[in-house]
Amino acid sequence: MNTLKNILRKVRNTLFINKKRGIISSIFIILALIVLGRIISGGNTPQDAQVQKTNPKVEVARVYDIASQNLSLPVIGTVESQSEATIRTEATGEISATYKKIGDSVYSGEKIAEIKNASQRADLLRAQGILDGARANLSKIEGNSTENVSLILNSVRNSFIAADDAVRSKTDQFFEKPDTSQAKIIFLFDDPILRESINRQRVQIEFILNDWSQEINTLNSGTKNSQELSAILLNAKTNLETIQNYLNDVASAVNTFEPINTISQTTIDRYRGDVSSARSSVNASYTSLLNSYNSLSSQIGLDTKGQDVLSAEAQVTQARAGVLSAQAQLEKTIVRSPISGKINSISIQRGDFVSNFQEVVQIVGNGEIEIVAYINEEDRDTVQVGTEVSIDGKYKGKVARIAPAINSATQKIEIRIIPDVGTKLSDGSSVSIVIIRELEKTESDSLVITVPIAAVRISAEESYVFKITDEGTLEKIIVKTGRVLGDRVIIEEGLDLEEIIVIDARGRKAGEEVTI
Repeated sequence: MNTLKNILRKVRNTLFINKKRGIISSIFIILALIVLGRIISGGNTPQDAQVQKTNPKVEVARVYDIASQNLSLPVIGTVESQSEATIRTEATGEISATYKKIGDSVYSGEKIAEIKNASQRADLLRAQGILDGARANLSKIEGNSTENVSLILNSVRNSFIAADDAVRSKTDQFFEKPDTSQAKIIFLFDDPILRESINRQRVQIEFILNDWSQEINTLNSGTKNSQELSAILLNAKTNLETIQNYLNDVASAVNTFEPINTISQTTIDRYRGDVSSARSSVNASYTSLLNSYNSLSSQIGLDTKGQDVLSAEAQVTQARAGVLSAQAQLEKTIVRSPISGKINSISIQRGDFVSNFQEVVQIVGNGEIEIVAYINEEDRDTVQVGTEVSIDGKYKGKVARIAPAINSATQKIEIRIIPDVGTKLSDGSSVSIVIIRELEKTESDSLVITVPIAAVRISAEESYVFKITDEGTLEKIIVKTGRVLGDRVIIEEGLDLEEIIVIDARGRKAGEEVTI
């Protein structure tokens, strides 16, 4: 029995020893596999992988190279053939000028004649003044002082332009040496006191216009506080009042003119019309200036509320509609050619009276084609009559006509393009148009800096672009942005032409390490 117990004890001990050896062997096998895996992977640890992470890549360019690119504007156009057209007037009045005669060639949109439109021009100027006032009010409510200052200064500039045109273009035709101290009205009338007063006023106004012109040339919206703006507005107001009094006296004198051997009644009527137009223009500018002054006087200390902003925006929309309406009424007084060709007949001349829908001109087309396209309102200022275009990448042409108002169906502005001679396009076909907008220049003829919108980061506090430091990190350059031109934006301050910047700043942040 003892012998049997001893045998069982030996067997149990042997099994326990073998099991322990198996566990140890398994541990050694697992450790060997771990070491082998590290050798195969090159010994990298998760920390090493983090170190070797690739920095994001960015593309950079010199500001001059970016700004030197043409601001191309792609649109889709429709080809229309031109054959024959009969032009009817859209307004009643006296023909003030004709610019073409039978047999003359005309292009689509070219001016052929004009009906007297001094009142329409005054209405347009008045509507523009109301729009300026509405914009200034909205800017005040929104707290956008920079835009508000810009609108006020534009009102001052427009006032000077209207005053200068009224005196030097409209009334100087009555004077001998009008821009000197010997200015003298050349027509005789029965009021010597009024005559002498007009002569003295003209001499005084020459000094006023010269001084005012120098002030206009130095205006800078970025350096004017409320006190400076107030002084500028008051000076402009005083100048306009002086010129208004002068124009009133000139109007009194002109109204006494009588036909003589050297001056006809028709000429006298034209003189009176010029003076009336000058007075209307200056009066409208005076109203606009007062709106700007009232806006400046009340812009400080007002709370901005949501409903106030909506109301101000509605006023701007109404005022803009008034401008468009005035532009449309003015355009009705201008007889334009709807097609390119030659004038086959013209039944009007200067001095003729016309009524609505009267047939006045017949044009025979020369087989040319025209392309109709549409642009957005914000692109209107960068496209002019005569701007070159590329058609389907192989033909050239020019913008011949730009609609004065937004098309109600498309909510865009219609333009008409005349292809170069020899262009072969089918009537009714769609073509790809690229409008080649020229680079803008400042008053000093230096290049206007434009960069892709993607290059600029804009926040409520600041706008900035990125440059790359010597250490390979992104650094902010604070900039002041201007208006948007398609997919680009004007940089008014903060960049020079030799700066190298990141051209796509989306998703990037200051201090981030990048690779060029």
